[in-house]
Amino acid sequence: MPEQMDRLNFYTALYSIKNLDELDDLKEEMEDRFGPVPALVKRLLMIATLKHYASYALFERIIMNKKSVTVILPKGQEEDYYKYKFVELMRFILAEHKETVKFEQKNESMKLIIKNNFETAEKLLEFLIQFSLDVSKLFKGNQNQT
Repeated sequence: MPEQMDRLNFYTALYSIKNLDELDDLKEEMEDRFGPVPALVKRLLMIATLKHYASYALFERIIMNKKSVTVILPKGQEEDYYKYKFVELMRFILAEHKETVKFEQKNESMKLIIKNNFETAEKLLEFLIQFSLDVSKLFKGNQNQT
C-alpha cells in the first residue's frame, strides 16, 4: 500500500473487525485493490484471526516471545470460569498438549506457557489459532457457561 491513507484505513478496518466474515472481506478487498497480500499483512490477518478465537477461548492476553508464548487466563475472581471451564481446559491440555503447554500460577494470575519451538512466526500463529479454536469449542459444549 503505497499511500499512507490506505494503510491507515486498513489498520482502522482491521482493528474494528467483529467477525471472520468481515476479515475475509477485508482481505479480498485488499487483494482486489493491491494484488497478492504480502507476508507481513498475512501475519496481521492471522493475528486478527487469533484475537477473534482467543476471545471466545476466554484468554485475556497472549504474549509472544522468541522462546515462549504466555497465555493469560481470567483473573481468580472469575469463579464460574475456574469452577467449570478451567477443569475442562486442564483435561483438554493434559489429553492433547501435555508436552507443549504448561500451567503456571503466580498470585491471582493463571497462565499457560507454550515453548516456542516453531520454525516460523506463521507456524506459531497457526498453532495458536487452532489451539484457541479448540478451547473455544470446548467451552461452547460446557452447559455452565457464563
